[in-house]
Amino acid sequence: LLNVHPVQMTDRFFEKGGNSLQLIRMIDRLEQTIGTRLGIGDLMGDPTLDEMIGLLQGRSEALEIPPAMWLNKDRGQPRIFCIAGIGGLATFSFRGVADHLEGRASLVGIQLPGIGGGRTTPNSIGEIARWTKDAILSRSAEGAPIRIAGYSAGGVIGIEASRLLREEGHELERIILIDTLAPVHGARTG
Repeated sequence: LLNVHPVQMTDRFFEKGGNSLQLIRMIDRLEQTIGTRLGIGDLMGDPTLDEMIGLLQGRSEALEIPPAMWLNKDRGQPRIFCIAGIGGLATFSFRGVADHLEGRASLVGIQLPGIGGGRTTPNSIGEIARWTKDAILSRSAEGAPIRIAGYSAGGVIGIEASRLLREEGHELERIILIDTLAPVHGARTG
């Protein structure tokens, strides 16, 4: 499917260059070949081949999507932390951007809490932003400036997370808003 060799049990689909369309093809091929269907939610966390086999054999529960995951192969370039909109997954929302920036930037997808099993959904943008800030710090390089890209509501979350990061003394180099309504200081609502 990906035409990548060799394949090891610790390999991950998206890290090996897979995309969302190929993911759907793989799900269909698995069902046709072995008669068992994995859901897209089972594969969103980019499980290893061994973890996928465990799901198929019933050895493990649905996988939790990690809070921060690499979206492209290059880990040595400046990092951009990508936040999808509410209900979205960074692995899908930023896959094309990650492919385009391969070799120029290392993209890290920040999956919002409540997507995937095992996480509680926060009740406010502030809570989501605190969680996002922690996810960003889990993958940021020591002393490196932080770059954030937010899509739709992910942009609003990114603005608040960047404020929290600055309050803690972290250097924020830039925030990129994609299809986001930026807050306006002093604007009235209603």
